[in-house]
Amino acid sequence: MRNKKTINELRTLVRSILAEAATPQRVRFRMNLPEDLLEIHEMMKASGEELYVVGGAVRDVLMDKEPKDYDLTTGASPERVMDILSQDESLKLDVTGKMFGVVRAWTPEGNEYEIATFRKETYNTGDLEAFVRFLERNDVDKNEIEKFKSMSMK
Repeated sequence: MRNKKTINELRTLVRSILAEAATPQRVRFRMNLPEDLLEIHEMMKASGEELYVVGGAVRDVLMDKEPKDYDLTTGASPERVMDILSQDESLKLDVTGKMFGVVRAWTPEGNEYEIATFRKETYNTGDLEAFVRFLERNDVDKNEIEKFKSMSMK
């Protein structure tokens, strides 16, 4: 009977540990950001938009490394990002990533920032239709979608 009780206690402990591990943990930390990035943030904030640092830069800071680049995300559409940032004539902007909701901004300091619109993506391998639905939700030109379909079918 003692072994059965011990096994049940162990199971309960393991379940508790697994449940705690599966719960996302918020960690507050400080990032020293380049001045030109802070200026872009202020422009977005003044226009009522959020802007967050994501990806490798966050990972690098958590690992006590200096980030090599900064990827950003926002709830603003690529067109809205362009409207806001084009107010600063010193920024060079590019929407070549529009198909994926990405605007690239180059600053006079020589930094490049990719600003992506929030999105939730779920793809199965070879799930072309899910990808096309993503493109359609993001107002990509229908000709671009057809071109992508024809390229990916080859």
